[in-house]
Amino acid sequence: MIKEICAITVLANKLCMFLLLFSLARILGVELYGVFSYHYAIITGIATVVGECLSVALSRYAVLNAEKVNYKTSLGLMSWGGIIVGALCVIVFLIFPAPDSSYEVNSGYLLIGAFFLGFACVCNLTITGLMFSLNTSGKWAAALAAHGLLGLLLVVSIAKIGGEIEGVILTLAICTLIAPAFGFFTINKNKFSHEGKEGRETSSFQQMVALLSRSGAPAIAGSMLLGAPVHIVCLMIFANSSLNVSEVGYFNLFFLFYILVTVLPSSLTSYAIVRLAGRGNSASKLYLMLGLSISVCLPVFLVLTQGYWLCLLGSSFCSKNDLLAYAVVAGGIGLTTTIVTQILHSKNMTRVVFLGSCVYAFVYLSMTVVAGMKGDMLAVDLFRSFVLALATQIVVLTVLGGRKLVQ
Repeated sequence: MIKEICAITVLANKLCMFLLLFSLARILGVELYGVFSYHYAIITGIATVVGECLSVALSRYAVLNAEKVNYKTSLGLMSWGGIIVGALCVIVFLIFPAPDSSYEVNSGYLLIGAFFLGFACVCNLTITGLMFSLNTSGKWAAALAAHGLLGLLLVVSIAKIGGEIEGVILTLAICTLIAPAFGFFTINKNKFSHEGKEGRETSSFQQMVALLSRSGAPAIAGSMLLGAPVHIVCLMIFANSSLNVSEVGYFNLFFLFYILVTVLPSSLTSYAIVRLAGRGNSASKLYLMLGLSISVCLPVFLVLTQGYWLCLLGSSFCSKNDLLAYAVVAGGIGLTTTIVTQILHSKNMTRVVFLGSCVYAFVYLSMTVVAGMKGDMLAVDLFRSFVLALATQIVVLTVLGGRKLVQ
């Protein structure tokens, strides 16, 4: 029961993040939000590949090989992964700065925040996965709840008081470390308290490499490498070729509705992998049918009710109903793709997932490059490329993995 509560809390935290980003868009304005979201999307895009890879691989390995798990090695992988991601984010922003705007960025302050946010995101995803594989307690659920609520309140407060992107990113990084810090100490207490009696667990570079190989992390990372990072590259192309920085802000603002639709299954990734690994086929069928229902009903609901709330975003957004339509359609397809990917991973069909990601990357990149060469890109142009790429990916996954999905 505790694991189910924790899974629901993770979902609630994802919704809190949606509210946080939506609030920042209103507080900062379209132009400034465009600059902020450019940095945020790159950081989280890079961190998601490493964090989700470690979360899925290590949690699944911990369930299937409970007696062989070395948690110090797992935590060591997490730490090095976070450091590498943070450093990579700094390098990317030095080479590819944000689009030109009227806002003057404090580069040093921003790079510090980018490093810590990248590190924090990797730790958050990895620790969440590991905690699902353990006998978690009510304290972990409370830590997750505090993690989401404090992040929402503090970051929004900093944005209102200062209105500076650098402060928002650094505060967000600090808040993101709340749940991982609690989870780290919980694992340290529960798993290493009897080291003196049973022999001290050791962690070395060789053990980390061996764990990466045994857990299937490289294959999982390969499938993810062609997901979020490709979107980041396309976003960079769009930012460089867009009509103005406000178009970047429009795209990222309405991209929040894609996040809203897809957040339901993606927030439960670690929980789903643990539950599906080694289970029968009935669980996969039920999970798939539930996800398909949400992927249709939620986008339809948002489109039909847009007249009641869309203009609340501001007068400039009332005429952007085309962006909303593209965003929720992409969300429905993306939600289905996420569920299918989770099920295929649990059935050891990682190669099929990887092939689908390759097709997605090719279509998305090629269409974005063509649109970018024409210049003066609009937000709707990038959404068209994104939707077509997602649709192509789900077709590939369904055709090649259809038999496993219905078994």
